[in-house]
Amino acid sequence: MTLAEAETAAARPGLPRRRRWLVWALLTVGLAGVALAIIAAVASRYQPIGNGEDLSFAFPGLPAGKGFRAVNNLGGFHQDIYVPPQRGTFALVATIMNNGTHPVTIVSASPPQGSGLWPAGTIRYSTPGMGGSNQIPPPTSRVLRNVVLAPGQEMFIGFPMKMWPCAPPGGWQGIPTFTVVTRYLFFTHTVDLPWFIFDDSVIMRIPGGKPGHKSVICAPGTTLANLPKAALRNPGPSRRLALPSASTQAMTPANFALSRGLRRTPP
Repeated sequence: MTLAEAETAAARPGLPRRRRWLVWALLTVGLAGVALAIIAAVASRYQPIGNGEDLSFAFPGLPAGKGFRAVNNLGGFHQDIYVPPQRGTFALVATIMNNGTHPVTIVSASPPQGSGLWPAGTIRYSTPGMGGSNQIPPPTSRVLRNVVLAPGQEMFIGFPMKMWPCAPPGGWQGIPTFTVVTRYLFFTHTVDLPWFIFDDSVIMRIPGGKPGHKSVICAPGTTLANLPKAALRNPGPSRRLALPSASTQAMTPANFALSRGLRRTPP
């Protein structure tokens, strides 16, 4: 046996050991890849945002709407919010809650599009305890942008809105949802939510007409001189409705909460 052959024979016992190390390394990398894929798949579907439990029709820093009423509320199992023609800026208020086990980031929220309503300012939020107060909703608010919502935490969202202040009789539309964009890890979700936990819609007359036109209903104080400068918006993809039921009452936190067994805004 030559010297070269002897050296080769001496080296052979080490080959299986190196191969075993390589196999274990590849197996570890493969298992880690599978685990990351599973985690990514679960995270990509994680969307824990739903409607909140508290009710409010006022929002800190935004003008309150006038004449809001509860309609279609026979039996207390459902209720819609009637918004009559409004003049000037008013607030639509929604609540959301993180019903999951991990924090999520509320990237943004947006009001309904193409409904005869249009934004009139920056969307704001408020959370219980903000400003050191137990008031519901809290007396202070901030601009909504990339806010982390902890598990079980509730958030009030205030949408400053405007609308055409007049409407002809007979035409109704329902605005069933608003939109929230959430982020968890590297994944984002766009979620359409009803205005409250019982699939409540905002109901309004289809906008149109001007003061002085026959049978046209306008917000108090509306004149030809103070009509909005913005062009009348097409109602677009909202839901056309028949006349709301006669079962209506003044929209106040007290009577709404009592009919649903909910917490209500303190007077």
